[in-house]
Parts: sequence; C-alpha cells; structure tokens
Amino acid sequence: MNAHTTTARRTALFAAGLGLTALALSGCAYFGPLHETSDSATVDDATTAGVDRIRLDRLDGTVSITGDPSATGISIERTVRYWGQERTIGDTHRVEGSELVLGGCGPRCIVSYTVTAPADIDVGGNTDNGGIDLEAVRDVDLETDNGRITVRTAEDVRLETDNGRVELTDVSGDIVVHGDNGLVQGKGLAGSRTEVETDNGRIELDFETAQDVHATTSNGQIILTVPAGSFRVDAQTDNGSVRSQVADDPSGEHELVLRADNGSIDVRQR
Repeated sequence: MNAHTTTARRTALFAAGLGLTALALSGCAYFGPLHETSDSATVDDATTAGVDRIRLDRLDGTVSITGDPSATGISIERTVRYWGQERTIGDTHRVEGSELVLGGCGPRCIVSYTVTAPADIDVGGNTDNGGIDLEAVRDVDLETDNGRITVRTAEDVRLETDNGRVELTDVSGDIVVHGDNGLVQGKGLAGSRTEVETDNGRIELDFETAQDVHATTSNGQIILTVPAGSFRVDAQTDNGSVRSQVADDPSGEHELVLRADNGSIDVRQR
C-alpha cells in the first residue's frame, strides 16, 4: 500500500467520522432534552361503578394494573417522559362508556401507568412498546409489539406479542397465547383448554387441572407438567427428542398436541 492510498483512506475515514458526529448532534437537537413529570388521578366511585374494563390504547410505556377486592374507585399514577421543549401534557386517560381508556401522550413521549382497580375488572387493548404487569384481574385480551407480559391471578387470558416473554401464574380460565419471540411460561394453570404458539422461544407450562393443550414452537423446547388424568398424547419434533411420562390413551378425555421444529419435548406427570 503506497503513501497516497494510505492518506486518502485516512481522509475518507475522517470525513465519515465527521458525518456521524454531525448526525448524532443533529439527533440531539431534534430530540432535545428529556423532561419527566409524575402525577395521579382518581376515577370516583360513582363512575367506577359503571366501568368494567380497562383498555390500553396504543401507548408507549409500561403498565401495571392490580385488582384490589376492597377498592371501590380506580386510582391512576402516571409518569410521563418526553423530549424537546417543555410543554404541558394533559390528561391521557378517559372514560368511554364502560371502559377506562389509558392512552399515549403523543410523539417523542412515553407514559407509564400504575393502576389500582376493583378486582373483577377486565383488561384489553394494545401497546406499542413497554412491559405489562397484571395481577388479580378478570379476563385479559391484549396485544403488544414489544414488551414482557406478566399475568398473575386471572380468568380467561388471550395474548398476542411480537417480542417479549409471557409469564402466567394462577390462571383459572382458558388460555390463548400467540408470540413471535420469547419464552412462554405458566404455572398454576387451572382452565379447560390452553393454546400456545411461538416462533422462537421455549414453552414451559405447569397445569393444576387436566385439560386440552396445544403447544407449538418453531425453535425451542416444550416442557409440560400435567396432573393425573387420561390423555391422548400426540407429540412430534423434527429435531430433538420426545420424552413422556404420560401414557397415550386413544380414548383419553383430554388431548396433548405438541409440535416443535427444533427442540425437545418433555411431558411430565405429578
């Protein structure tokens, strides 16, 4: 390599570095400084009496909802983070008929909620980014693009997620989970039917009641623990082993249909 080539390459690298620096600086100018505010609100008892569902409306930010058997109203704690010039962020929640709607706060803005509500409330809707944590609620029907979903103590649960693990504990109703990427884990599952499908991620399910189970993963292990019962067992994997402590009973009351493209399948019985 001659001196002219070396000098030219150094010049090009220096120019590229200046370009990246300018881009970073322009990005900082575009987003501006970060601001954070926190506040709280209460939905009064009379209004709460007509609300039986909380709906998440395409927001960016974490959401935590806890059911309290002694609660008669709904309390909302909110944290807002936004970039750019200081501005006033108005209410981002509203009541529409029988729903309390938790909304977003606009561009370059993230809003997180911590909510306490009566324990028999349903939760539904969708989020773009951020974890969702639910405890002691009724039925759950949620979709999220990015973020972990945790549900503890609920009845029927239906979840769809593009990226993020799903953790279920003490679910007494039926379960449907469709995910693209992330572990799906459940314990204390006591419904009559569970369906779990994920493209990339392990599936671990521990059942309190004998029930129909359909579990499918393209990449990952399937581990099931079931109580005593009679099961029709149909477990297949393209790459991996199949081990089952549960005998296949062609006339069994329940069915276990398990599919893995890449990963082992392990069925255990208490």
